[in-house]
Amino acid sequence: MESYVIGWMIAFLVICALEAASLQLVAIWFAAGSLVCVFLSLAGVSFTGQLIAFIVVSLVTMALLRPYAMKKIKPNLIKTNIDDVIGKKAIVLHDFNELTKEGRVQLDGVDWAAKNIGHQPLKKDDEVYVHEIKGVTVLVNKEKK
Repeated sequence: MESYVIGWMIAFLVICALEAASLQLVAIWFAAGSLVCVFLSLAGVSFTGQLIAFIVVSLVTMALLRPYAMKKIKPNLIKTNIDDVIGKKAIVLHDFNELTKEGRVQLDGVDWAAKNIGHQPLKKDDEVYVHEIKGVTVLVNKEKK
């Protein structure tokens, strides 16, 4: 039976080099799969078995470890107080434009540009809830998030 040890070692090194160049945690999981296949090749497992192991190990390590690794590697984003407005109640200042669905709301005493993401028209003094922020515009709806 042919040994694929050298091929898997080369694959491991190439994949590690790709990961080092990108630093995106995309290729490293395939490096784990190729490293497992080095040992399987040494143990005399068939190439088909090695290939299956490569795919399974790569996908399983990606599925299980990537979310944890991304949390540890990505810098902690500093939450700003702008995030606190999501879910808050605002008051419609003027009737929203029915075509563009745009208008103005007052939120915590501040006048905001707003866009209606709901189906009901928004009229002056309606209570709405902030669902999202896009740029300097709050996306609002009559329904609570």
